[in-house]
Amino acid sequence: MTEPYVDDLIRTFYALSVPPDLVDAVRRIQSRARIDLPKGLRWTLPEQVHLTLAFLGDVPADSVVKLKSILHEVASGSDPFEVSVIGVGGFPRADRPRVVWAGLTGESVHQIGKLHHNLWSRLEPDIPKPEPNDREFHPHITLARVPGPQPPKIAAWMQKHTGFEFGDWPVREIQLIQSVLTPKGPVYETLARADLGHNMAG
Repeated sequence: MTEPYVDDLIRTFYALSVPPDLVDAVRRIQSRARIDLPKGLRWTLPEQVHLTLAFLGDVPADSVVKLKSILHEVASGSDPFEVSVIGVGGFPRADRPRVVWAGLTGESVHQIGKLHHNLWSRLEPDIPKPEPNDREFHPHITLARVPGPQPPKIAAWMQKHTGFEFGDWPVREIQLIQSVLTPKGPVYETLARADLGHNMAG
């Protein structure tokens, strides 16, 4: 089978979009961090925050039709639910994070893991998980990435904000998003969206 040209590949992922009130909360916590922490962290633009359900990486552009079909199929099989966004933490270790994230809690958090599982059960083996593919899925909202040496204050700052309340999140839809990498950072374009619990194409 002939491999696709690079121009025929697009970088995509499935995600839950963050509602405006949570975007405002992200903006507030980032404003605090810019005052309290040294420069050097790469903060996610508030208007681009999301929760990644399944990162596909580079896939053939002509697979988008199938990816949209999977999106609607998985969304229609899950009812809307609600979670709460509370606290700040870090991966891979709280004392030496490479990613600073906002956490989720609530009785329905497991629904996010179910969406993740259902998407990959439909995607594989046609679109295998990008390496490394053995990491346990941990739903979160990325607030910042920490390149290079660790700012000495970051662990204490995260500990101080473990109880920060971003707010409640009524999860109502899934999106298929294309990520275009640019020198100034990724630019996201929504290719399709599907309401949870609705068996209708859109």
